[in-house]
Amino acid sequence: MTRSLGGFGFFSVLALLLTTACNSNPLIVEITDCPAVGFVRYANALTSFPEGAVPTANNVAYRAVMSNLDVDCKDRGEGIRTQVAFTITAEPGPMAQQQDVSMPYFVVIAREGDSLQAKTIYTASVSLSGQDGRGRSRETVEFTIPTNELADTYLYELLIGFELSNTQARYNLES
Repeated sequence: MTRSLGGFGFFSVLALLLTTACNSNPLIVEITDCPAVGFVRYANALTSFPEGAVPTANNVAYRAVMSNLDVDCKDRGEGIRTQVAFTITAEPGPMAQQQDVSMPYFVVIAREGDSLQAKTIYTASVSLSGQDGRGRSRETVEFTIPTNELADTYLYELLIGFELSNTQARYNLES
């Protein structure tokens, strides 16, 4: 024997499903004590030119890009320790003159998007003698943001980018 919900039963089940669906958010948002971490737009790529060369595609010595960002964050009582790892991949350009290149990059700690708390400059070294002509370096940096009752660490950001010359920054903006 088959039983039908009839008109009223069907609408009751439909209303129950819609109410349940409306009350649940499909996005899972997790609030943590970790700062936001990301690459600075237009500074996560570096195009290097030989000294004195006009910055054109034909004069590129090498290109590098930052990617594969991994973040690990732990509360250590006296502060939030944030370890950030990322990959720098470099490839030679038409004017490549060297097999090993060094490139400076920075990590900035900012609070609420406009207050610079600290800036540290590092140097990555990459060998361009890989099988495909590319080289890679996995960089890891670590910061501790002190905490107290008045400081909310989620208001902090860690921003990463290449330390660019004016010529390199202009080239990134125009490319």
